[in-house]
Amino acid sequence: MIGGVPMCMGCRHLQRGTFNCAAFPHGIPLTILMNSFDHRFPAAGDNGVRYEPQPGGKTYGLAVRPQVQPES
Repeated sequence: MIGGVPMCMGCRHLQRGTFNCAAFPHGIPLTILMNSFDHRFPAAGDNGVRYEPQPGGKTYGLAVRPQVQPES
């Protein structure tokens, strides 16, 4: 785990009270929840939906760091 609160907690697509979102309606992958993958980049099965900050919201996890393209 890279650490901290998952970046998902600050995403406008998160379904509050769950670990589901518009990108992953059946459950957000652990690699994203554990901040091991920056979901500002494409992830397998994300249906083209990426992390987007909540308007006026706080950012968490990888969202507070510069974007770094994940290794293939």
